[in-house]
Amino acid sequence: MEDALRRIGRPRIRRIQQATNEVIPMSRIPTHTVEDAPAASRPLLQKIIQSTPTGRPANLHAQMAHSPAVLTAYTSLRAVLAEHSTFDPKVGAALTLATAAGVGNGYMIRIASRLAHMNGWGEEQVTAMRTGTPTSDAKIDVLTDLVVRFNEFESI
Repeated sequence: MEDALRRIGRPRIRRIQQATNEVIPMSRIPTHTVEDAPAASRPLLQKIIQSTPTGRPANLHAQMAHSPAVLTAYTSLRAVLAEHSTFDPKVGAALTLATAAGVGNGYMIRIASRLAHMNGWGEEQVTAMRTGTPTSDAKIDVLTDLVVRFNEFESI
């Protein structure tokens, strides 16, 4: 018993061996659906699904659903940002797409392209925003060019 009590407070030390061919599986956070998520996460996950371009949660959201506190914090932050944003959703979608394209993240480009379509951008405009060419909307062109230039500056 005394031995057990002494071990409780000790931190575990994990030794990592270098130059090994041993495959060590990564621990993963479960990816949930609305049906198998914890009860407190279900309504939040359902609300996220209603506003996604794919009609299903992104893996990020499905994994955050594992912890209702994390998903609540995330959705609260998103709600506050949306409430206080000075851009309308269409402009926000254009900026998100320009950012994704500037970074070159294919996954995010696909999601942001769908989001842009959902917010009223046509295929030619979405293609223009993805490639950094003019969209025929001067305001958007200036804003997206600013995002692209910022991304270029950040990559230096």
